[in-house]
Amino acid sequence: MKFNYFRDAKNFGGLMDTRCKCSVCGFKEKCFDGEAFYGETEVEAICFKCLKSGRLKGSGIFSNDADVEALFDQMLAQFPDKSKDELLAEAKEKIDEVELRTPPILSWEDWKFPALDGDFCEFISFTSKAELSELAEDGDGKAFLTKYLRVDEDNLVNPEIVWYQLSETKIEHINQTNHNCLCYLFQSKVSGEYLVIWDLI
Repeated sequence: MKFNYFRDAKNFGGLMDTRCKCSVCGFKEKCFDGEAFYGETEVEAICFKCLKSGRLKGSGIFSNDADVEALFDQMLAQFPDKSKDELLAEAKEKIDEVELRTPPILSWEDWKFPALDGDFCEFISFTSKAELSELAEDGDGKAFLTKYLRVDEDNLVNPEIVWYQLSETKIEHINQTNHNCLCYLFQSKVSGEYLVIWDLI
């Protein structure tokens, strides 16, 4: 089952090892671990179908925290001729898609699901030196990381340190993410531009 903002839910979506009872529909299915969701109610597991179909809506349970402010600012800049009401309606649909119909992303720190070019990004993978080097046209993964790494307002993120902490080999599954530093690779759904977010344990 495909998700608009999450490329590989099977390998990176935090699925439980065995089929179990979905906390929403009650059927025994392949489910995402409920611990990754947040909100007013605790859940043990949520199946693919319930998440994809939007059955979290109105439950007080969310899968991600969308960067609403960044999205709307970008939409205002990109579509100056549209009314705010039009943009709000379009933004609401995108926000619901990320927060209610997209698998949660394993993270240690709290950060918002990023937006670029007036839409939310697609989560590609937990990235590595090997993958970034593959994506770089000249094979220079460190330069690729430096270009696309998101820095905070105080510019405290040092690409050299992040590069040093990254896994040498390509991460193919969420079970391979036992490293001191995780980097999340995103890609714009509009321009194809990449974005890397880091998370230090």
